[in-house]
Amino acid sequence: MSILIEPRQFVASAIRKNLQRSTVVLFFGTLFVGIPIAQAGETDALETSLKGDRPLQVSQPSPQLAAMTELNQSFSQAVIIPAYVELTEQTESLLQASQTFEAEPTETHLIALRKAWLKAASSWAETGAFAFGPIHSLGYSAALDSPCDAASIEAWIQVSLENANGGDTTLLRPAMQGFEAIAYVLKGDDGEKSLADFSRGERQYLSQLAVMANDTAHNILDVWQTGWNGYSPYAAVLETAGEPGNGFYLSEEAATEEIVRTVVNHLDVMVGEVLPELLETSQEQAEPGAVDLQMLRSRLQGIQAAYGGRYPAAQSKAAGIAQLVAIANPRAHRQVQQSLTMAMAGVNQAIANPSNPEALAMSLEALTTVHELLDTEVLAQIQPQE
Repeated sequence: MSILIEPRQFVASAIRKNLQRSTVVLFFGTLFVGIPIAQAGETDALETSLKGDRPLQVSQPSPQLAAMTELNQSFSQAVIIPAYVELTEQTESLLQASQTFEAEPTETHLIALRKAWLKAASSWAETGAFAFGPIHSLGYSAALDSPCDAASIEAWIQVSLENANGGDTTLLRPAMQGFEAIAYVLKGDDGEKSLADFSRGERQYLSQLAVMANDTAHNILDVWQTGWNGYSPYAAVLETAGEPGNGFYLSEEAATEEIVRTVVNHLDVMVGEVLPELLETSQEQAEPGAVDLQMLRSRLQGIQAAYGGRYPAAQSKAAGIAQLVAIANPRAHRQVQQSLTMAMAGVNQAIANPSNPEALAMSLEALTTVHELLDTEVLAQIQPQE
């Protein structure tokens, strides 16, 4: 037995009750047919068509919505996952280098450890442009990127000397672990720590921190690829934004907004804090290749990957945020591309000559332009459905 519902009457009612939905459903006995609606303002025309006055015209998704769908469905595989694969490879190298230095504290092994730290920390810095979702909610960002508490670290090292295993690392607060904590132990207060300055406790502590950093990096990758606590992989969550049952992103716009907003927020920190601080200390950056400047370059590389839709090591390419900008304003898209190129040129010049503030000033101006354009031309145009 089937229940017969007058389709025209049902749809007209459905339209009035939910003008924000992009699809209405017609019930013909037990058959369900979805008809997309382009604009809420087309309600009257649609009702007229359903009454038989003229043929019903079914609209196609707008170019912007199609670009959002493509971005959501491809961003994980083209940008996020390859970046975290790279991070796990670098933290594994960091772990190996720290354990080697702990067992054989030589100058060669210390240099290798410092290089491994720089590569791992730089890889982490690249991911800041797309650090959303589980990165913060599951505490991974705090575990890898908290400002270090030097006094607590020194106290822990002293206590750990009394323990053959170096103490229970599960008791370490975020401020006592992560890349900043490793950097503090490697450099010391004045940044000129020599091989003879490293105690057994410090070498042991470095190995412990490297283990924790490597575990965290692999946990991040697992969340995106295989899921966590019974949830689907976060890549699948992003790819299915707006579909029934997706409790994280109720609409495609919501997922796209998070991708774009993360880049905009990252740029906000760079133009509001990082670059101004580097400009203030540019005269003190005497040696080419200063670590802070290399970290700045890594941050910018992450933004380039998010905008262009491809991480360098990725096998696939996403539409990237670039496609959304190009649809909204082709001229703005060209400006963003040019500004990102100019910003990277300035950073590279600063790395080669850290005492030249003009290069960093050029980068700051260029990234300010990128920040404003993404905020006004894309983010302001994305309105997630309630």
